[in-house]
Amino acid sequence: MTRSFENNWWCAFGRLAFFWVGILTALVIWRAPAVASEEATAETSRRLALLWCDPHLLFDSGWKRVGRELELTFQALHVEVSWTKGALEKHGRPVSERQIQVVLVQSESAEWGLSPHAMGAVLSRNGPQTEVYVFFNSVTRALGYSPEVLRARWLTAREKRDLARAMSRVIAHEVVHAVLPSRPHDPEGLTRSRLDRSTLLDASVHINRSTAEELRSALTRPAAVVAGAPLEPSEKEPERVSN
Repeated sequence: MTRSFENNWWCAFGRLAFFWVGILTALVIWRAPAVASEEATAETSRRLALLWCDPHLLFDSGWKRVGRELELTFQALHVEVSWTKGALEKHGRPVSERQIQVVLVQSESAEWGLSPHAMGAVLSRNGPQTEVYVFFNSVTRALGYSPEVLRARWLTAREKRDLARAMSRVIAHEVVHAVLPSRPHDPEGLTRSRLDRSTLLDASVHINRSTAEELRSALTRPAAVVAGAPLEPSEKEPERVSN
């Protein structure tokens, strides 16, 4: 009689345990797609649609390389970048993508009141459009090259590599300003106020952790159109580069 009671008790306990295991498994299976969906939504919303415009063909041969450098830079920040050549599209882009037009010009406009050594700036406009300007002359001089010489002949492989990487660093810096207009420059890394030649050409990119986190968070919110602080070369005299 006692053994029969014990057997019945263990059977009842086993059925109850099996029941709760089933309930918990169902809850995990139900929750997993929801979590995956939330993570996927966050990842897909961290997108930047960057559109390259080089109206004077100052670096037309290197625009694809600039894009590859930008993709690597933002990939480390878990931000997806699309890099397209041409004018900014007003329609047809997902709402989750932040649209920024990147314009390469020879030098800054005197009307903007920037330092003559500024390498880039964010232009504020009324509406959803944001424009990042990169100044060819200042970037090349920061690398130790002569812009007049480079514009007068074909670029060497080294010059093209250096310009592409340096421009990508300037663009990334200004994009952070465009997305985070109220955030000041960091004391170090890519988002400090002045960049020297080594930072422009370094294979690795350092961005302040809190800045990176704030950037990812901001990319999930609607865009704001504002002007960022101009970027200038470091006060350190740039090294001259021999061809």
